This record gives sequence, structure tokens and C-alpha cells, in this order.
Amino acid sequence: MSYTVSTGFRKPDCSILQFPSSRALAIRIQRELDGPGWLVLTHDREHGWLHGDFNAALQDGREVAAGYGVCLLSSADCLLSNDGGAK
Repeated sequence: MSYTVSTGFRKPDCSILQFPSSRALAIRIQRELDGPGWLVLTHDREHGWLHGDFNAALQDGREVAAGYGVCLLSSADCLLSNDGGAK
């Protein structure tokens, strides 16, 4: 004995999960508020590293972003690519 179930009348039994945007999980590089340095900040802003110049912060930011598997953003929300260009 076999049964045929029409899929046209069945209600979906799944739900769609909303994931945060990739920018929400980005590593950020931004200027120090009260000094000449540059900060590399994790996405949750719980960890940060201070650098004396932008190039040092950029190099470290790329390594941290690669470790987390996320993108790297400048303080102007400009996406920084791994090859050094901005997108």
C-alpha cells in the first residue's frame, strides 16, 4: 500500500533564521580618541590593540580579521580588502 501526499497544500515546517550582517562582526580600525594612535577593535569592542601608525594597525587588523574569519573596516565604514585596497 502506498500513499501520495500533495506538497501543494502542506504548510512549511521550517523557519528562517536571521543572521547578523557581516559588518556587525567586522574588525574595526579607528583613530584613538585622545591621542595620535590607531586602534584595532574586535567586533564586540571587548578587545583592542593600540598602534603608533595606521600601517601597523592595518597589518595587525588584517591578521586579527583573518583569525576571526570576518572583514576589516576603517573608521569611515570603508571595507578594507586583504590586498591593501579599499572597497
